[in-house]
Amino acid sequence: MSRILAVAGEASADALLAPIVRRLVAQGHTVRGLGGDLSIAAGLTAVAHARDVAGHGLVEAARVIPATVRTLHRLRAEPADAALIVDCPEIGRRLLRDAAYPVAWVAPPQAWAWRPWRARALQRAAWVGCLFAFARDWYRARGVDAHWIGHPLADAPPPPIVDAPVVALLPGSRQSAVEALLPIMLGALARLGLPGVLPIASTVDRGRVARLVAASGLRVRLVDDADAALAQARISLVGAGTATLQSALALRPCVILARMRPATAAIARRLVRVDAVGLPNLILGRRALPECVQEGCTAEAVANAAVALLDQDWRATLEAVRAQTRRPDGADRVTAALNRLLSRG
Repeated sequence: MSRILAVAGEASADALLAPIVRRLVAQGHTVRGLGGDLSIAAGLTAVAHARDVAGHGLVEAARVIPATVRTLHRLRAEPADAALIVDCPEIGRRLLRDAAYPVAWVAPPQAWAWRPWRARALQRAAWVGCLFAFARDWYRARGVDAHWIGHPLADAPPPPIVDAPVVALLPGSRQSAVEALLPIMLGALARLGLPGVLPIASTVDRGRVARLVAASGLRVRLVDDADAALAQARISLVGAGTATLQSALALRPCVILARMRPATAAIARRLVRVDAVGLPNLILGRRALPECVQEGCTAEAVANAAVALLDQDWRATLEAVRAQTRRPDGADRVTAALNRLLSRG
């Protein structure tokens, strides 16, 4: 069968890649590349691990440039009949530019939100799978062969609602994001006087996170993944990113946090073209869920927003997010697209 190069550079992309790898391997394809624990368990032979290249923000990502360059060299040296890129724009666009084989891209860059000129690079892709219908429409209008595959997070039914006022803390899957947001979340939790539950992604240093939690003296249970945390919680505090959608799809209202270094924030203000940072709010086209951003991202502000979450019924709002996100069998669509590309070759 064929050789497929797969690329996923952080935990959320790894979760998207894993079911696709599982299907490809079951069909007899060889899948090698960059991924995390989930895609490796699904059958990916890793030439590099996602934790080595995960960086957050324009300035913070500079820390992982040497590892990213090394990983790119390894990926370029891999023989392949086709490639599948999941998110990972910094590596993906370079592979796409130089590849002599067809490239499919799942979860392309959020060019509709910032740096719209990145859409030009996607015109070279043989097939693009967008997680949201509005992203597909935006890319198609710019000459990209884009398709809506739905978000696989919406395939699973939401966990039962719990009455206990436990707060899930989801700072993110990048070490820099965790270090920026977790202290704020812990400060908010202390003001709320409630217990918390915290997932630790495979792409972050578990020991450092555990020490931060221990130093806070708060009642925070550590778990292995975000699903487990959300299942035990009534509300959540979530760093801007995929986890905001994950919380909404689990019918757990969330306070959305975003805080970057001043230099990163100054650049972002000049480039970002949307009025919200949370995916649920972007999907709904309004700021339905509270956002605490940059200077407004303080423990006090987050705690105040969390109190409002506890006092209101958010089910209708969150069900609307599910309705605009779910399109089952996305992994099957991607696998079928890759097989079509391989058959042309």
